[in-house]
Amino acid sequence: MEIVETYLKRKEAATINIESITDATMGATIFRDMFGDNSQECLGIICLDVKNVPTHFSIVYKGTTNCIVISPKDILRVAILSNATSIIMGHNHPSSDLQPSEQDILTTRNIAKACISVGLKLLDHLIVNSRGDFYSLRECNDSYFD
Repeated sequence: MEIVETYLKRKEAATINIESITDATMGATIFRDMFGDNSQECLGIICLDVKNVPTHFSIVYKGTTNCIVISPKDILRVAILSNATSIIMGHNHPSSDLQPSEQDILTTRNIAKACISVGLKLLDHLIVNSRGDFYSLRECNDSYFD
């Protein structure tokens, strides 16, 4: 039997000078700065403590120009290892079209349910583009998060 350690590995330091995230615009700014102008779709999560202070940011996936294959397990692993109480998920649309796809909506519902099952809360799923625009799935339809 192997003995293993599971941990988050620091890749590089980035400073996020936000005391707490209080609205979608603040979260969208972080995602836009981290990967908004990438030519591939990227999906990341911001892990938050009980006071909505960001404690960790991770790019969980990089995909193609119009697609990412996402597993709730990988997202939850990062959130749990960072001791988060809630997360904000975000991804970019390289095409700059912010309209969520059916897959974006389905992913939001699946991740929200997975979060609930382990005592986490998905606060929002944001779509960003390189122009600085964003789309909040929470603001569009709160029922995606039940």
